[in-house]
Amino acid sequence: MTQSVLAATLKRTILNLQKTADLYAVGPGAEDHATGLRVLYVTGAGFAWRIIETQERTTESGVKRLCRMHCFKTLEKTRACLVERVAFRKAETSMIARYQARVAGESDPRDEVDEARERLRDQLCKTQPDRTCVVARVA
Repeated sequence: MTQSVLAATLKRTILNLQKTADLYAVGPGAEDHATGLRVLYVTGAGFAWRIIETQERTTESGVKRLCRMHCFKTLEKTRACLVERVAFRKAETSMIARYQARVAGESDPRDEVDEARERLRDQLCKTQPDRTCVVARVA
């Protein structure tokens, strides 16, 4: 394959992965945490496939921001991670809707939701990155 054909194939692959990643930023969990995923490919890197995860959460003490870079050796592992995260977001949306219906008019114990969210993530997000770096953390 020529360089231009390879570049075009890589571009299409990244765009398709990004379409999947964009599904992650939908739902009540995304609104509560202002999350997003971006897909990158770094030519020549040992872990060339990257997912950049951003989170922004408003707490009583202010806005907390976090940016993580998840690095993968293979396209397959990157794709699997994205698909799992989208499945997690769909399940999380459903879980939050059930929770909100149950506690309507009551006090809002957020710890219960956060714990359930973590358990759900552990169940559905099995593909782990080969490396993860915290890129930025602002409290």
